[in-house]
Amino acid sequence: MDNIDKKLLDIVQGKFPLVAEPYGEIASLLEISEDEVLSRLERLKNDGIIRRIGAIFESKKLGYSSTLCAIKAPDERVDEVAGIISEYIGVTHNYLREHHYNIWFTITARSQQELQRIMAEIREKSGIQDLIDLPTIRMFKIRVHFSMSDEGKNSGLKTQDSSQKKVAARPAHEISELEKSIVRELQGDLPLVQRPFEPIADKLGIEENDLVAKLREMNDQGIIRRFSAVLHHRSVGFSANAMGAWRVPDDKADEVGKKMAKFPQVSHCYQRPTFPTWPYNLFTMIHGKSTEDCEEVAKLISQDTGIEDYRLLYSTREFKKDRKSTRLN
Repeated sequence: MDNIDKKLLDIVQGKFPLVAEPYGEIASLLEISEDEVLSRLERLKNDGIIRRIGAIFESKKLGYSSTLCAIKAPDERVDEVAGIISEYIGVTHNYLREHHYNIWFTITARSQQELQRIMAEIREKSGIQDLIDLPTIRMFKIRVHFSMSDEGKNSGLKTQDSSQKKVAARPAHEISELEKSIVRELQGDLPLVQRPFEPIADKLGIEENDLVAKLREMNDQGIIRRFSAVLHHRSVGFSANAMGAWRVPDDKADEVGKKMAKFPQVSHCYQRPTFPTWPYNLFTMIHGKSTEDCEEVAKLISQDTGIEDYRLLYSTREFKKDRKSTRLN
């Protein structure tokens, strides 16, 4: 990648222009032609740098419920159990991690009842009862931006969209039919054409400008968490990521969570419930160029917060990563 590629990646990871001709606006920022922007983005996708460009929706704002789960699968059954889990449309992420709770996955469903049904079915089909349910109690931070250009480099990471607020769920009846249609159409990859929203608007039977205006409204309301490029982090040099699990006294969780969220190498920071077999209540996703980087960041977090009881769980396999799992009827 040359410096223009790196600047381009910084822009599309940031605030992607919600206008009729977004690639033209990006071209003006880079002082290159729109055709060059499109050809560079196509190459970056083909080279495995960009995973997708599009909307990432806040499931709670769409009336959905979600949770993080972990299951203890025997080593010889990992592929089988992971396959059972990944078959569910609502499972968005499914990873193998280095721990006796070795398969970690997220579920998004239309209700708490549906979440519980899916978990019960996974227990029944796998024959494994040791599955823990870890819904978010509080979100301290979500969102990572891999700074690529010289202008953006510091640690190589910068984070956005930090929050100490709970995300309020939205009743399903408040979601309009137009919003449902937009969600269905925009969970994929935005086309690399001059007016990418035009064919989507045509399919929805509305004017292009009305669609763009509605996207801005949904973005302002937090229904769209962000509209941006998502990168394959390993392809841009961040080959290691560790899920840090921290045992924090409940009365210090808010204070400690806010401190952890300030670290630029931490992309996600959540408070979750504990279990007798899982005493860790704060979770941090730590990114680095090596496992040593992740270990060093964890040590710095420990020193800053005074929390010494923690585990780092590294992902060793990705069974599923599918952001299209929020499907509205």
